[in-house]
Amino acid sequence: MKPEEEMMNTRMTSVLQGEGRTLCAAGSRLDRQGGPLKMQQPKDAVVRALSAGLWAQSALTQPPSVSGTPGETVTISCAGTSSDIGNYNAVSWYQKHPGTTHKLIIYSVSSRPSGIPARFSGSKTGNTAYLTISGLQLEDEGVYYCSSYAGSNNYHSAPSSRGSETKTSPKNKSSLL
Repeated sequence: MKPEEEMMNTRMTSVLQGEGRTLCAAGSRLDRQGGPLKMQQPKDAVVRALSAGLWAQSALTQPPSVSGTPGETVTISCAGTSSDIGNYNAVSWYQKHPGTTHKLIIYSVSSRPSGIPARFSGSKTGNTAYLTISGLQLEDEGVYYCSSYAGSNNYHSAPSSRGSETKTSPKNKSSLL
């Protein structure tokens, strides 16, 4: 093992939760099955970490649920601290539908990857980030997660706390009559 691989292995082993899992942080990947370190895009690394359930820390708080009717605007908050959201413009939001992997919908606080509809927007004020869905659609129902870079190759996230997932459940307007 090369010295830099040893250093990564030593520094990050504490967050691994079993053999055969993949650990991702700050754009790097260490395969616990003996594979080499491979550089990945940071957003890919975060998606892989979400899928594997591997996070160095869990420090962000989201409301348990948010709902609205089709056409409405809903906003989901993600409260952090001055050590993560307040200090870095590296907040990402992910959407998860049953049976699918996490989909990056916002990165760097307010940027949208190609193919993500303009109705999704991100912002932040102080230590809190926001995901706004304008013109809510039925297909927007799902679970939304936030994450934030927290320095020293750490990401703070809401997913691993299991109580701070945000489910957006559009209700059919006709059912409210």
